Amino acid sequence: MRVLLKTVAWIIGTVTILVAAVFLYLRNADLNAYEGLIEAFLSDAIGLQVDFDGRFELRFARTTTVSAENIRLFNASLGDNSQVLQIQSFDIAIDTWSLVNRPVVIESVSIGGADVTLSRDARGRANWETAGQTKTPAEDGWEGEPPNLNAVVFRRAELDSIEFTLEDPNRAGPVRATVQILTIIPGSDGLLEVDLDGIVGDYPVRAEGSVGPLAGLVSGTDIHADLRATMGLMQLSVSGMVAAVRDLEDLSLEVSAEGPEVGHFIDAFALPPFAEGAFAVNGRVTPNAVGNAVVVEGNIGSIQLSIDGTVDALLAPEEVSLNYAISGPESAYIAGLFGVEDATRAAFNVSGGFATDGERIELTDVDIALGRSRLEADGWLQPGDGMPEFDMQIQGNGPNLAVFDPFIDIDGIPAAPYEISGRFMREGDAWLFENLAASIGDINIGANGRVDGPGSPENRISLNIAGPDLSALRQISGIEELPASPFEVTGE
Repeated sequence: MRVLLKTVAWIIGTVTILVAAVFLYLRNADLNAYEGLIEAFLSDAIGLQVDFDGRFELRFARTTTVSAENIRLFNASLGDNSQVLQIQSFDIAIDTWSLVNRPVVIESVSIGGADVTLSRDARGRANWETAGQTKTPAEDGWEGEPPNLNAVVFRRAELDSIEFTLEDPNRAGPVRATVQILTIIPGSDGLLEVDLDGIVGDYPVRAEGSVGPLAGLVSGTDIHADLRATMGLMQLSVSGMVAAVRDLEDLSLEVSAEGPEVGHFIDAFALPPFAEGAFAVNGRVTPNAVGNAVVVEGNIGSIQLSIDGTVDALLAPEEVSLNYAISGPESAYIAGLFGVEDATRAAFNVSGGFATDGERIELTDVDIALGRSRLEADGWLQPGDGMPEFDMQIQGNGPNLAVFDPFIDIDGIPAAPYEISGRFMREGDAWLFENLAASIGDINIGANGRVDGPGSPENRISLNIAGPDLSALRQISGIEELPASPFEVTGE
């Protein structure tokens, strides 16, 4: 939506300046003579190619009108899927006297028929981003401000038949939406009153409320909103403000969504089928000393969730501290949502604490249950090149250790009953095993001690590994030559 808003704002600002410059000399004008100059200016300002393919004219009277047809916005660096926006008809009416007796009064803006297509290909390239772009946000016209909209008094805007398409290879299919009619008029406190009828997927949409101001919507800064919407039988409300949309900074926002069938939402937005049934979710983000306090709670079908804590930034966070509890009847659905394949269809429960400073990850009272298989963990890990460093106290038991395989991506985990407990640590070259005891099927493992590396006087470990069939360790060890025979290794 912001692509359309920003393009329209630049066109309005440019047209207003152009009209003010020529109205003393012309009464009616065919602006096609200036088409190339206007296209070049807008293309440079927006960062994407602008093309006026149809009628483009100016008419002076008490109310000055500018009309244009078939305005296209496309990414010249891409191929066939480069078009981002096409507006079939665009009309703006300006109080002529206000051009010399400021502020400029825009009586109406009308857009009839438009197609907005946002696509991302398999290589991750988006059609609204220009390849090889080197300008900083401050230098780039697309990220900067259009002509000062605070010097403009806006009366009314009406948009009809606006088609939106989102294409992303990570979704099940394209997401399609239509704005059948959108009316915008000035409201209180500089905000805009909006009234919308449309369609998302196969579901009718109705929305109303206030949002703005206009300059904030275009620049993506200091936006306030109080909106209510329905999609089919689903209801959504959003209230609060955001200081910077691009980085989601300084949010103070409350969101609630509910409906009788979450599958309708999943279908409309081409998401993996991770749940079904009624849903009701409430979320709240407020600024705090760290960055943002976050609370999310409710249910999505039979999935129950509760998340609360703090994050320093909502996009690309570094400092995070969250407590969470998520449970439901089908772990495979949730796994599919995050791209994990072949997960076991079993009831799940995940809870605990997660914290990071951008380097070390702290896990507190983590409890993961998939069906009757369970793992608990406390400790820390620090990712790096190669194997991470860690210090973990773990315990768990259950009928099938292999149910965790799709989530931790270790080949060869046996599909066997298991029981495990103890502490294990890796820090630098040092390995520590403290009362580590595990049984996986018929294989028993015990370890106690420390290994600091070759020749270290601190090296001392007692080890006991035994089982009826050594070949059971072929896949997880990667050693195909292990014989199918009983084995026992003990020593210190």
